[in-house]
Amino acid sequence: MIGFSEEPGADLETWVSTENNKRVICERLVDAFDDRRHVLEIGSGTGQHAVWFGRHMPHLVWQTSDRRENIDFIRQRLAVEGVQNVHQPLELDVCAAEWPASGFDGVYSANCIHIMSWESVVMMFA
Repeated sequence: MIGFSEEPGADLETWVSTENNKRVICERLVDAFDDRRHVLEIGSGTGQHAVWFGRHMPHLVWQTSDRRENIDFIRQRLAVEGVQNVHQPLELDVCAAEWPASGFDGVYSANCIHIMSWESVVMMFA
């Protein structure tokens, strides 16, 4: 479901499910990523999680990524929100033989697997 936020950047695409789960997920990730420094988010969508997590885990460099059709949503949100430790999105297709970056010590993905093809799920974990 898509909704609208009353916060700055209210005209940005906003997914209600992400707004609803960002706090509880962040509470779990704070401990899980305590000793991490550079996290790749697979399927950043609108960038809502990236911005929230970046603000609440400032010790991390948060690398957004998604398929080509979602890159502009992420760029728009990052331009409005201005979170310094959240990087501009990489175009990433999990089925590609080579990914555009490496060197991450953490990986995060949410709200993706249930809408991906089985081949994509397998390749994401390969």
